[in-house]
Amino acid sequence: MYRILFSIILFSSILTCTKDKETDGVYTFLAIVSAYDLNCEICVLEFPNDSLIVRKLIGEIPYNNLYNAVNLSMDDFEIGQNIEVTIRKPQGDEFKGCKTLYASYTNQNIFIIKYRLI
Repeated sequence: MYRILFSIILFSSILTCTKDKETDGVYTFLAIVSAYDLNCEICVLEFPNDSLIVRKLIGEIPYNNLYNAVNLSMDDFEIGQNIEVTIRKPQGDEFKGCKTLYASYTNQNIFIIKYRLI
């Protein structure tokens, strides 16, 4: 009897313990709107307090600590504004179309899941 009960509990716990893919690779940081990307009309963010952590999690930037927020319109934010953002790497269908693609485009892209003005 105990074997059957143990097997049922074990089997049900295996079925309910699944990895949550929605929160996989999602992180929250303090960011500053440091510039605008006029080509894509999006905000360029900098992470002053967590730059090494962001670089490790999102990707290494060759020359700077700037990241293009692919879904933050430059019309909604001011340069120098502090925001708390929850970020992840963008997926292939989330990249915004830009006017041109130019050779100096070296910033890593990030996707903002949510933000809060500070």
